[in-house]
Amino acid sequence: MVAGGLVATASPASAFIICAPGVNTFVWDGNANDPPGQVGDNKNWDNAYNWDVNCTPGLLNQPHDDMVTIPAGANVFINAGGSADVAAITNNGILTVANGGALMTYGPSTSNVLNLQGILGGPGRFVVTKQLTWTSLPTGASTQVTRRCDLVSCAAPAPVAGVTVINAGAKLLINGRGVNLSDQRIIENHGTTTVSGLGYIAADYGTAFRNVRSPGAVQPRFTFANDGGYYQGFAIAGFGLSAFSNSGLVTKTGGTATGVSVIDAQYSSTDAGSTYTGTTQVKIGTLTIFTPSGNIVRTAKVQQGASFGNAAPACDPGTGVCAPIQPTGDDVQVATVQLTLAGTTSSTVTIQEVSGVPVVPGQRGLPVRFETPTAQADTAHPLRFRILLDSTLLLTGETAASVATNGVVARQATTSDPYVALPNCTVTTPSVSVVACVDRALSIAETAALATGDVVMVVSSLANSRYRVSKVGAA
Repeated sequence: MVAGGLVATASPASAFIICAPGVNTFVWDGNANDPPGQVGDNKNWDNAYNWDVNCTPGLLNQPHDDMVTIPAGANVFINAGGSADVAAITNNGILTVANGGALMTYGPSTSNVLNLQGILGGPGRFVVTKQLTWTSLPTGASTQVTRRCDLVSCAAPAPVAGVTVINAGAKLLINGRGVNLSDQRIIENHGTTTVSGLGYIAADYGTAFRNVRSPGAVQPRFTFANDGGYYQGFAIAGFGLSAFSNSGLVTKTGGTATGVSVIDAQYSSTDAGSTYTGTTQVKIGTLTIFTPSGNIVRTAKVQQGASFGNAAPACDPGTGVCAPIQPTGDDVQVATVQLTLAGTTSSTVTIQEVSGVPVVPGQRGLPVRFETPTAQADTAHPLRFRILLDSTLLLTGETAASVATNGVVARQATTSDPYVALPNCTVTTPSVSVVACVDRALSIAETAALATGDVVMVVSSLANSRYRVSKVGAA
């Protein structure tokens, strides 16, 4: 969870007027045709004279039955301390929810342009038709929720989860700082979601992001244009990790060559609402997707010079800072494929931890199958396969340093071949006569750099066909 909340600033008492009973339909008219003494400021939601009925919709302690329309051309602000709680809103203009402000919708709503710096919530379905810019400020984080958990208890599950829908052709832009996804809120993207700048998402347990492609529709996109990620937020009792389903395209297009973006969620490349299977692309740096152990396949199209991995990265959702990808007690083995030859060619990379195979004495972890059928490599720029093992997999008397120095990595060329121990690389790359070898220099250096007691085994390879690298241990 990114730190932040509502600013404790009340709206000026003179700004709003409570409506008479039965007045629940509102159209923004700004200061048009206002008589003297009742002139709106053509800006603030709270100002009663900006509405056609000269009273204020959506007051927090009033019934949530107001139906609000903001016409095209209007530019409306919900200020810090303000709360607009409405049955539904049709926003055809521009609406800004300032840091410390809140917009809660309880029924079907649509919005042309929404600048969200505060809270968007409610159990209603909120549909964005053009653009939602979601930005946290230094004064507090911006949050999408189902309920106002700062005002009511959210300990029990919400009866109905709120949903934010990004229509096909519309955009969700996340920038500036980290934003919060909380209280079972669901984001359903049919358009384009871009995480840029210092932006990232901290998603609490029980929330979901659906990058979902509808039948006959264009492929929706979720893009990391930076080194941000989709991180674990708060752990909520009774709920699992946030779910991230992708039946469109997830891609990393920006950030640094050494930067890492992560999706630390229950990830799936299918969605119950779509007949499509999603795809993943990595164009720069590293993209890592959480993978619980055992028979789960992760596939991405990777640009030469970039990396793809399966892991449970350790990230601080309060700062967006990630520790180096490491195995943990819950995910004792992770793997990364690096295509070191820089250029414009992209190759399909598949990683799969293979369970259900006979255990050989001395081995530990699971075999990992890497497929790079079209990847380009040469002796100066081999493919790099990194297997990271948790210290709990060490045998009695072993140290991470001793395994990095002497541990055996075995290769299985095809599923019908036996595992064969790999030789050491004589230099930092395999030779022409050796398809794959263990790069001891990198293994030792990267293991030492972890300083956790965990082990990194690096395999350098020229092979472009299907193969497996076994667990560390006896061949």
